[in-house]
Amino acid sequence: MARAVRLATLAGRNSLELLAWEEAAGLFERALAALELAERPDQWQRCELLLDLGEARMAASEVPAARAAYQQAGELARRIGAPEALARAGLGLGVEFTTGIVDQVEVGLLEGALAALGGADSRLRARVLARPGQGAAVHPTDPAAPEAQRGRRRAG
Repeated sequence: MARAVRLATLAGRNSLELLAWEEAAGLFERALAALELAERPDQWQRCELLLDLGEARMAASEVPAARAAYQQAGELARRIGAPEALARAGLGLGVEFTTGIVDQVEVGLLEGALAALGGADSRLRARVLARPGQGAAVHPTDPAAPEAQRGRRRAG
C-alpha cells in the first residue's frame, strides 16, 4: 500500500506542475483510497493529500469539491496538531472568494491557524494575517489589528 500511495502522490504532484488538474485530483483521490487500506493510515500523510486534492480541485474550478477537501484537511490538521497544515487549509479556501462576503469556515480555519502558529514571525503567519477573510475578522479596535496590518504589508 505504501508504494501505491507514494507513486500516486508523486504522479499527482507532477500532474499539478503540468497543469493537468483533473488528472492530479484523480491521482490524489487514488492515493487517499490506497492510504485508507493501510492497517494504520498515516494521518499526517492523509492531511497532506487532502491539501493537495484541494489545490487540484480549486485549480480545476471544482470549488465545492475543493472546499470539501480543504475543510477535511483543516479538521484533521486541528486533530493532529499541525498548525502549518491548518493555515494552508484556510489559505486554500480563500483562493475562491466573493467580494463583500466573509467565509466563516475560512475565517475559523485562519483564526485557529493564527493561534496555533503562535507569535513567531514567519512568512506563513504573515500570509494568514494578510488574508482578506482574516482581515475582515479583525475589527480596527481589536488588539490584533496592527499585527494584521503589518502582516498584509509583509505578504505584499
